[in-house]
Amino acid sequence: MRVLNGFIITICLCFILLGVVWGQEGSSEEPSVTPSSVVLINRANRSLSYSVRPANGNWMSYSLASGNSATVGCGSCSPPYFDFSMSTDNNKSVSYHLKPTGRYFLFWNQQQSLWDLAEVTVPPGF
Repeated sequence: MRVLNGFIITICLCFILLGVVWGQEGSSEEPSVTPSSVVLINRANRSLSYSVRPANGNWMSYSLASGNSATVGCGSCSPPYFDFSMSTDNNKSVSYHLKPTGRYFLFWNQQQSLWDLAEVTVPPGF
């Protein structure tokens, strides 16, 4: 039974990831991304606020509604990474370096009890 539950969870995660890769639920359009941008997809059940900047650039603050996606970039710059920062509940915060052209989703990290960010990856064979 434990193996079956793990298999079911894996299948569900694959379908969730496929929904993330193709943007908002019910939309067949993939969010656009350029070499000087990243795509953020809010899979949380509420709006989330965060800040992004190109490496060593100026911070810009954003808010993203639940279920929406946004392309964040810097025009024609070519940063080696973007800095991402988000304050979460319980006075915690998360900070990451994001890869240009990357796709990331915002979600509730149950293990750490905070809003978090994860890169969208597509399993081999999809």
